Amino acid sequence: MKEITRIHLAKIPYEIEIYAKKRLEKYLKDLKIYSGDEDIFEDVEIRITEILAELGIKEGGVITEKEISKIEAQIGSPEVFQDLNFDGENEEIRIPKISKKLFRDEQNGMISGVAAGLAQYLKIDTVWVRLALAVMFFVSFGAIVPIYILSILIIPAAKNANDILRLRGEVITASAIREVNEEYNFEKNAARNMKIARIFGIIFGIFTVFAFLGGILAMFFGNWALMQIGEMANFANANNAATGIVISANIMGISYLIFTAFIAKILFKLKASKIDIITIIVSVIVALGGILGSISFTSILRDKANEKVSKSLVSEQIKINSEKMKSVKKLKVDSSVSVFYHISDEQKIEFTHMNFRKHNLKVDFEGETLKLSLNNVPQNLYFGGLGYEEIHIYGPELNEIDVTSNSNVNYFAKDAENMKVKMNGGSVYFENSAKITNLEISKGEYGVFSGKHIDVLNLTLNSNSGSVELNNVENANVKTKNCSFNSPKVTRLKARAKNVKVNNYDFNENTKGQCFYLENLDRDEF
Repeated sequence: MKEITRIHLAKIPYEIEIYAKKRLEKYLKDLKIYSGDEDIFEDVEIRITEILAELGIKEGGVITEKEISKIEAQIGSPEVFQDLNFDGENEEIRIPKISKKLFRDEQNGMISGVAAGLAQYLKIDTVWVRLALAVMFFVSFGAIVPIYILSILIIPAAKNANDILRLRGEVITASAIREVNEEYNFEKNAARNMKIARIFGIIFGIFTVFAFLGGILAMFFGNWALMQIGEMANFANANNAATGIVISANIMGISYLIFTAFIAKILFKLKASKIDIITIIVSVIVALGGILGSISFTSILRDKANEKVSKSLVSEQIKINSEKMKSVKKLKVDSSVSVFYHISDEQKIEFTHMNFRKHNLKVDFEGETLKLSLNNVPQNLYFGGLGYEEIHIYGPELNEIDVTSNSNVNYFAKDAENMKVKMNGGSVYFENSAKITNLEISKGEYGVFSGKHIDVLNLTLNSNSGSVELNNVENANVKTKNCSFNSPKVTRLKARAKNVKVNNYDFNENTKGQCFYLENLDRDEF
């Protein structure tokens, strides 16, 4: 077995056979003598490390005589680097043309040298590359920006004459290296880039620190919020799933904190060790596991809660005065509840709720008005939203519906002469297909009215915002509050509307700023 020793090339350590080392040292000595320029010699030494990398010899690898022969063949005779003015004959003595590689030309660049480097690589004027990037920016509506940023991260910067020559695809000769070194001030570029990197490192590092602190707050309030699912878990007999949600969420939070902490460390130091990279990768993988765990346990908890709810729902008929029910013309709902009103000769009210909840539905008759309310509505055990209370009413045809809370009223409509709907929140849905001669809708800033199968002859709409959906509207008189053109409070009417007036103006005539949007089912109008 041949004896091995150690050598450093461009500050990179290698193992090398004794005879190979002697041969390489002589070759390098001759190169140094013929070049007479320390900068050129350093660039050649860097080139040697690249050749070794191409041959599969990396830091700590073993160099043999075989690799030395290939180095000599690629770089050429030391006489090539002789410090003289080459004549035409001497110019024939050169190494083979090296393969081109794309680098960023930071010295000639305006931002990071991507365009300048690409121009040198393609051997065209930089102006054309920058012009092409500008055109692509507008054509892609800015989508080229993240690609440009990614290019900065992927494409390395040219750090020496050897890189510039490889960028240009030129041969490495003494004159070529000397010309590049005269053209480029790599030390100044490196110092400038380091200064810029430190500034951006500090700025983004500070942002990352704030992201870390935000993660701590998110974990604190998140765990407080997760405590609220305890009631639901007890209800669904799914405490294990709730525990799984909490653990998975905290795994995500801790992984996020580790990720941001190590990112901040890298940004402030501008240096990433193998441990840093491994830790960041592991934290991302663990966080993804936490996300999947949260989704899985949440699905289990939801399914068990649904199963328990379906088994707990009961329906009972409420005792009412049938004579008073026959005279009802108006429905008023002032509680968060789902109401279904069926036009029927049979008068009855059915209340569906969970069997472990106390009956709390209150039914009042005030003349021709039926008033519904739920007293002391319990907090829903499910994921937010309304409770499971559902009221089905069977009674005479209505001519007015008044919703004063966040409730859902479904009215199974029939053809009618007049109908009024008042809304201060909540939603009103007209089911079935029907024709209404005169429909008046008054609504505040919130609330949705939907009657997509309803045809209306005359519509009167008083609205501050929200949406109204109908099928066909012959005449529409819309009243809205005047507001600025950029106001988000807009009333939307979705219907096939023929004659529309907005605040006494014909639609599309001086309607700008009236906070109204018409989505015609046959064509779009504004």
